[in-house]
Amino acid sequence: MTESGEVELQVTNLDSGIDQREVRQLVSALFSEFVSLSGVNIYRQEGGGFGAVVKVGNLQEAQLAISQLHKRKVGTKRISISHLPVDGGSLPRKEVVALLQSVPGEKIQLFKFRQMFEERFRGSISVADLHRMKEVVSLTEDMAGVGRMVQLNANTVVDTEEVESLHCETHCPTSQVGWGERRVWEGLPDVVVELEVLSTNLRKLLKSHDGGVPLASLLHCYNAECDPLGAGADDGLHGVPLEHLLQA
Repeated sequence: MTESGEVELQVTNLDSGIDQREVRQLVSALFSEFVSLSGVNIYRQEGGGFGAVVKVGNLQEAQLAISQLHKRKVGTKRISISHLPVDGGSLPRKEVVALLQSVPGEKIQLFKFRQMFEERFRGSISVADLHRMKEVVSLTEDMAGVGRMVQLNANTVVDTEEVESLHCETHCPTSQVGWGERRVWEGLPDVVVELEVLSTNLRKLLKSHDGGVPLASLLHCYNAECDPLGAGADDGLHGVPLEHLLQA
């Protein structure tokens, strides 16, 4: 529910054979039979079909719309209608902004952004959530050979200090363009090191980094402040994955 009392509903399972303009008209017409609409936002889902976010006047109208339209057959499918989370403040705006700021041009393919978000924050973000953050990001339609894009809006001001940095500002400065596009685990090799030595050096590293070292730049920070870690042999018989040692 918004500050004005309006309620947002999500409409899914729309017939993929209907084009975007017709979907907007169809959804608007369906809801207008029963309630007053103050907004209809159409978005493309991963599977290629469309979804919609519909804004109605109040909770009573939302319940009426659901009771009358949920599972109604539209085209070849029965649509599904559900409430979007009522607390817009719970949307991960800070995380979205921080992640987009870490990629070149603050713009990236939508599917890749969602993969990166899940890897970094261990959680998923839906296309509908991104559409609800229109003051922060913009989604552009398919570009030939590229796919849908998500981009940080110009002059966006969101405090991201609470979001853990993906990289160490000292040993991996933000001038390393494209850092955000690297997979977190690619920099963690098999190593040869005594556990006692590793433990001592990690405590030293954590102390010098105020208690936390971004995982993506751990190797850079470790080699900069301690004796460089010895790499395991390529035969796969020598060395232990650094990831496993960190969990030991």
